[in-house]
Amino acid sequence: MGRAWTRWTPERDRELARDYGTIPNKEIAERYGTTPGAVESHAWAIGITRARLVWTDERVATLRATYPILGRECGPLCGCSRDAAASKAKKLGVYLHVRRRPDPDRERRRVALMVARWCVGHGMHAETVVEECAEWCGCTPAMMRMVLPALLKDEMRRKKSKK
Repeated sequence: MGRAWTRWTPERDRELARDYGTIPNKEIAERYGTTPGAVESHAWAIGITRARLVWTDERVATLRATYPILGRECGPLCGCSRDAAASKAKKLGVYLHVRRRPDPDRERRRVALMVARWCVGHGMHAETVVEECAEWCGCTPAMMRMVLPALLKDEMRRKKSKK
């Protein structure tokens, strides 16, 4: 069964005009017991539009200063939505400085893969390869037996995709 039809009164129209564009349609719809689409449709029918955001020099300066650090979260500081901040930053060529966390196992995996390539290239037995890699990486052979096949499989996949 569908929702009950909502009667739009002049008082509700005034409230809609006040809140439309500042409060999400979902919240307005919950308040009136209707759907967000019905709110959008009624707003369009009575000629209510969202306020167009004017990017002043002050807002742009705030965006340029805060977007590289906060990303989309700087929107409220600029007096706009998160999406508007991201869109304007893209137009201005301002990017988020992403700091990747250092991966302590990355170097270990790289060394293990390098040693495995060298050992396999020189015709060593699989168990010798595992022991050599474990020694180079400072881990147990049992751990290397678990990790090395996946590393070699990924390496083979990369080589095939490059061709």
